[in-house]
Amino acid sequence: ALAIVIFVAVRSVVLNYRVDGTSMVPTLQNGEMLIVGRRAYSHIDLADLPRWFPGGTASTDGEWYVFDPPKRGDIIVFHPPGASSEPYIKRIIGLPGEQIAIRDGEVFVNGRPLDEPYVSSPTVWRGFGQDTVTVPPGSVFVLGDNRANSRDSRVFGPGPLSSIIGEAWVASSPPPAVPVMTN
Repeated sequence: ALAIVIFVAVRSVVLNYRVDGTSMVPTLQNGEMLIVGRRAYSHIDLADLPRWFPGGTASTDGEWYVFDPPKRGDIIVFHPPGASSEPYIKRIIGLPGEQIAIRDGEVFVNGRPLDEPYVSSPTVWRGFGQDTVTVPPGSVFVLGDNRANSRDSRVFGPGPLSSIIGEAWVASSPPPAVPVMTN
């Protein structure tokens, strides 16, 4: 019984995922294991609580985040808009209300070029049909680090904050396979 209680408690805070694909190379490699904090962006609508609630970070949209709200550069696991049942892992580039533009292979946030040392190839629009987008309230704009091989907000547009499963905390290579004798 104690093992079940501990298992449920741990799973309510963290999940583990395996990276499947190369859209986050060079930051994350295919097959790497991730520990994802599912409560990283837990928040409470302040309109439902008295204003005396201590601590935390209040955002401009009236929500109180137990830890921190999503921020640019965070790597998240989320359910992408559309029909895919598999979660995606991408990096947050744009936050609610920000204007994202891609010109001459660079990403611009509110007119300023974004410093992206983790990207090794130029960024181009891929299917979303425009070169500038304003991130709607309650949404984020996400991109993979491997811009030449990533299905991200350039294809499906900004995604709702409610679709975020959690923030990637730790990545590790899978353990080596143990040889098995078949004789």
